[in-house]
Amino acid sequence: MAQTSQQSDFVSERSAAQPAGDAVSNFSSCETSKTWSSIASKIWSSDSSKSDAVGSNGKPMDFSVPKALSDSLGLSTPIAAMQFQGIQPPDVQAQLENRGLLPKTRISPTGAEGQRNAIVKLPDIQMERAGQRGRTGQPELRGQGDRAGEAGRRIVAPEGGLGKVYEFQLQNNTGRHKVDASVIIPQGYDPQKPTRMLVYNHGFRTDAHAAISYSELREQMRSADPQTILVVPEWQASPGSNSSARGRSDQPNFYRNMFNEIMKKTPELAGKNVDNLASIGIISHSAGYNPSIAQLYKNGLQDKITSVTVLDSMYNPTAYDGWIKSNLRDLASGNKHFQLIYTGHLANQSTGLQGRVEQQLARAGLGNQSIYKDHARGTGLVSPDAIAQHGFVFKRSEFTNRGDGAHGAMTHVYLRQLLKSERRVP
Repeated sequence: MAQTSQQSDFVSERSAAQPAGDAVSNFSSCETSKTWSSIASKIWSSDSSKSDAVGSNGKPMDFSVPKALSDSLGLSTPIAAMQFQGIQPPDVQAQLENRGLLPKTRISPTGAEGQRNAIVKLPDIQMERAGQRGRTGQPELRGQGDRAGEAGRRIVAPEGGLGKVYEFQLQNNTGRHKVDASVIIPQGYDPQKPTRMLVYNHGFRTDAHAAISYSELREQMRSADPQTILVVPEWQASPGSNSSARGRSDQPNFYRNMFNEIMKKTPELAGKNVDNLASIGIISHSAGYNPSIAQLYKNGLQDKITSVTVLDSMYNPTAYDGWIKSNLRDLASGNKHFQLIYTGHLANQSTGLQGRVEQQLARAGLGNQSIYKDHARGTGLVSPDAIAQHGFVFKRSEFTNRGDGAHGAMTHVYLRQLLKSERRVP
């Protein structure tokens, strides 16, 4: 697949020295006296990735923002042209914050001449760190199996009606991160009943912490059966970047060991391991196809995996063929499920897989009634009923959400659709 700097939001690898997410988020109060709007207008007013903002070293700051990101932010039209036409420009900073590309900060209006702008940290979700009692009223928790010379960390979000969130530092990790994995335990989870695990593999320019809030995963988990838990592993060696470097995670059984460690450290899952799970579902978005492939084939989990959901992730067009072939009869009967939601830039890869599936079903004498397909350019979502009633779903998505392009918007809704569908499966 040809890769260009204009397509970097959608490619598996990027060799640029400074990814967009890193460059934009590295402001400090001493680095710029420009207001955000003036900086943004320079970044997105043309194909140039330069601005007149100067870093503390006196050199121009290179933002390296790809055109694909500019388009998804609604900035294909230069800001100056929008203003001339009377169009209100999008709130770029808020969108980037929601995507995890910027810390939740605000740059204050420029004060007296020569005065540097102040950056004020916005409040985040109330959480509690190991060794500190926060405002949540939750009991103090400490990590187990700490890294050598470094205290393990467990952060707890209050349960409320959205379930409970844990964040861990792990021995089985892809690098030294603040968060190696996030876990959501739904309200009403019963450790004595069978447990299903969904694994959500995020894309570029976010991480295992930011993906929870950006894609509203906790809110979507309201639709979950109480016995379904969600795990968001940090698969990138450099979280939030455009790099596919994955540390040790391509080694056999890495994710099996990571999941076992997560379960050991999660109070509600203590005493369980992956062999005790009733089933596993794999969800990938964008570059998240990289860890999904490893989880499918390198961790001895094939018999546990009953669903695979591919959200605009068909960058390796034959990656899922092996799993589909091994599970063809279960997929045809609806005992297992494969959903492929794609946007236009991956249409050929996606329809190509559908064609191969149809050939496999025909050779096996199974017919095509297990396939749901919708390749129209509509903005509607595939329904939970359609997902539940078909082993295969192939759906083109042009759905957008609050200024997000179709590529990013699908992460806000398709976990919910999957969870609802699983409640409908007999």
